[in-house]
Amino acid sequence: MNERSIVESPAQSGPRPDASREEKIEFLKLTMQTSEGQLARYDTKAQIAIAAFVLSWTPLWTILHSSCDRAATTDPVIVLLLFIIATIVTFGYVIWPVNLKEGAVVASMKLGLFFLVHRFKGGAAEYMKNLDDLVTEEELANEAIKLSYIRDVKGRRFKRGLFLTVAAYMVYVGCFLLLRNCASQGL
Repeated sequence: MNERSIVESPAQSGPRPDASREEKIEFLKLTMQTSEGQLARYDTKAQIAIAAFVLSWTPLWTILHSSCDRAATTDPVIVLLLFIIATIVTFGYVIWPVNLKEGAVVASMKLGLFFLVHRFKGGAAEYMKNLDDLVTEEELANEAIKLSYIRDVKGRRFKRGLFLTVAAYMVYVGCFLLLRNCASQGL
């Protein structure tokens, strides 16, 4: 693409008319669909990470134990076990549901009719009454914001799990180096 076609693009040639109601609704639906897909991927990645992490420790533990018969009772290996447990729990926390009740995201929402945050005291009758007052674009935008918030929380949790994974492997290397000659060191 040359410079001239960029300069003369319709987006820069003047004000764009507002999007139609249908376009806004379609955009919000796509936004929600994308966020839901990303949430599912974080959950799947966390499950795979747990399985791969746990399975990777079988040969590593065998190597560590073969280098030192008393490895399991040494202080460095106890620290290593804490890192392993923390990593597994952190990846499990990715799968754990995100609580929206206490967040600022929910405080700004009016109805919350799509993903129900609270119970309606009046039951179905109250819910149906609230549906009559519904502004579709606003409700879909609220739900897109909630999904985005959940995606961000799960993303942070997943990154913590990755960080702990690297830390656990580094602690393993340290344990192996400390215990490789444990018989001669009297450990």
